[in-house]
Amino acid sequence: MKDSFVIYIDRLSEEREEPIDLSIDSAILEVDEAGLGFQGDVDVSGKAYMANEHLVIDLSINAIALLPCKICNEMRPYPIEIGHTLITRDLSETKGGLYNFGGDVREAILIEIPSIFECNGGDCPARKEMEKYLANKETSHGSTT
Repeated sequence: MKDSFVIYIDRLSEEREEPIDLSIDSAILEVDEAGLGFQGDVDVSGKAYMANEHLVIDLSINAIALLPCKICNEMRPYPIEIGHTLITRDLSETKGGLYNFGGDVREAILIEIPSIFECNGGDCPARKEMEKYLANKETSHGSTT
């Protein structure tokens, strides 16, 4: 991850917050899979602050994933909107007075990816075309008459 996600801990104190407002190309997520992609920017906003001996980062994250629809198999946009995710790190875990939270942003986004996705809000237009390939419920159970 790039330096855009770096928090300089020495700029924080018990009373001071560091605002976060980033809009970064989704390529920074470094996703290289056939059935998953991203488009546009990843928007990250929030704040970083100290609480006792912990760094706390409170974020809202927005991104657009590209996923294959389970019906038509077309790559379609899937909006990811994460409100108020908290990242906490003990100061002893940070090295050199800085913390790169890019991996945390990537993980938060990837956790939100559904394993099965249907475009058009669950009503894929190709569903009607597929009905002819599905067995009729009445005839599929078999009748002995």
